[in-house]
Amino acid sequence: MTNKGKYVQPPENLVYIKRTLENKDDIWEENLVAEEPKSNPHKNYMPNFRSITTVFPHTPAMNNGAYPLGILVSPGDFHRVPLLNCSTQYIPKCFSCGAYPNICCRKVPDKNSVICPICGSEITLPKDMDVQKHQFFTSPVYDVILQESTEHLSLLNYVILIDTSKYAVESGMTRDFCTSLIKMVKTCNENASFGIITFDETLQYYDSLKNRVIQISDLDHFQFPPLKLRTLSENRQWILDSLEKISNTKSSSSADNCFPSALLATLRLLNDAGGSIIASVYGNPNYGPFCLPKSAPQLNDFSDLLYKETKQNDFYLNLGKSFNISGISLHLFACVDGSDNMNIFGLMPGVSSGNLRVVEKYSTEKDFPKLDCFINKIANTPYFYNATSTLLFDTDVFSIDNISSNGIFSDTKELSLGNFPYSSSLFYDLNMHQPTKIGVVFFQHLMKYKDYKGNSRVRVSTQWYLVSNDPTCVKTNIDPGAFLDYVGRMFANSLLCGDLNKCLPMIKSIGEQLINSLIDYMKNSEIAQKIHKLGVDGRIQDIIYIRNSNVFDFLLYLHPRTKSFGPNNCIKAKQDIDDIFFQVSKKSNLNYIKNAFGCEDLNSLPSDLPQIDSQENAELWKFVRRYPHVCQAKIKLVE
Repeated sequence: MTNKGKYVQPPENLVYIKRTLENKDDIWEENLVAEEPKSNPHKNYMPNFRSITTVFPHTPAMNNGAYPLGILVSPGDFHRVPLLNCSTQYIPKCFSCGAYPNICCRKVPDKNSVICPICGSEITLPKDMDVQKHQFFTSPVYDVILQESTEHLSLLNYVILIDTSKYAVESGMTRDFCTSLIKMVKTCNENASFGIITFDETLQYYDSLKNRVIQISDLDHFQFPPLKLRTLSENRQWILDSLEKISNTKSSSSADNCFPSALLATLRLLNDAGGSIIASVYGNPNYGPFCLPKSAPQLNDFSDLLYKETKQNDFYLNLGKSFNISGISLHLFACVDGSDNMNIFGLMPGVSSGNLRVVEKYSTEKDFPKLDCFINKIANTPYFYNATSTLLFDTDVFSIDNISSNGIFSDTKELSLGNFPYSSSLFYDLNMHQPTKIGVVFFQHLMKYKDYKGNSRVRVSTQWYLVSNDPTCVKTNIDPGAFLDYVGRMFANSLLCGDLNKCLPMIKSIGEQLINSLIDYMKNSEIAQKIHKLGVDGRIQDIIYIRNSNVFDFLLYLHPRTKSFGPNNCIKAKQDIDDIFFQVSKKSNLNYIKNAFGCEDLNSLPSDLPQIDSQENAELWKFVRRYPHVCQAKIKLVE
């Protein structure tokens, strides 16, 4: 689309505001029952677009740098946006591009019409619509109930996957997970359908249709009954009794868990109906089809993260595609026990379009944080039903290269989102083909969906960005959180597709200034500090989930920043968020110590890592120089 009209400067009182780390878990519950705001109708609502850069480059040459063009769209990221009930009245709309009236429209003199900022066409307004006061023109984000009759909603389908292996039971995770699920089922919509699968080295399916438990010995020859035939209004008590029985499990003879098999079984169960998976898993899956290695290898390069088994890669790749096609979202509650690298979760983000949370094991009686609020939000927060997503922009110099949301969408024109989780975000990866006029570029995102009452609705969001020919302006207007989200999504998709070359140039080209800004962003994140400790490697590994800021809101668990060197692993390197330490054992080989540190004995160890012309020393420096913000390493003598 070309812009037929002139560029319109955004109102001076509206500025781009970065999203904060506020708790917005109630956003959809509030929004769906929102009435016309009682506050000042000219109040500014934060746009739900967030760009990788808030200023776009002017030429393709600048676009070839390390800073990508992209837009993050988080449809559910608001409290109480205006809700306009237009079910019985005419809704003005641009007939040329499909855009809705918005705050960036320009009034046509002496006429009751406005100029569409997306395509420059004229939009005729109803006679009683005041451009100065109507919320079409006073808020960049609003919801509209369309002129369609209420339709019957599809059933809400949930499948619960419960790890009942030895360590999951003994740690208390199975008990606490079931306790939270019981609270969820008691308050869940009576039209919801539930299925339960427990797993250790085998699968057990709780058939709610006939109220029985089926031991699955051969998944290939097992036919699942239709899930949608029984709702909570018919068998809520049986579901509660089953969860209570599972929570009271005292012991398990099997230490294995076949989580991949459970995912495959769930896919077959939900293949036609779609729905949500709520799963718990303790440690790395070690049983079933194409389970991942029990522990990650010692890694010297990102290329080592590629899984070598082709069948294994194909299994998870096909599983991820099937999840997206079937509209299945995954909510995974995982326990990291400290001894297991949990490298499966480097792959899981690409498998589904759901949420990932990590439960950390504690040594006290209260082994796990309360899961109640998280699990209840999954059940009681509405989803987008039969939702589609469309992005419009006002210039033909941009094109959409890719769209992703914890998985890749193949259609870049209009997305069918299935049961898109409220807290997820879409990432539109843009390509800039040619120089464009310096000024303002306008975007409008349209999310069409069914609300929990069955009303057809559309959420309209309009945003603008500057186009600049100043390289400094472009490079300094990076949103660290959005950039981290972008790198995380790129890494997950590349890993899933088995081609890390797609993301390595981007990761390796990140400059020192941006790395430091990312570190500062995560160190100062209140939510990050509360949810997960910043003691190992706060850059990516330990920021497993930063709630509500959408900074890689699914788990990207790369690998621990630790490595052993020398005979009998006498030196152990550890990297935290600011420093690197080499812990030297008192039982170290003295010949290796001399080559690595240039000292004759342990009593003369230097405090900082010296530079010596030796292979041993070069290996240590290779570990140090992996990230440019760390330029020195300390040496400590330990037992």
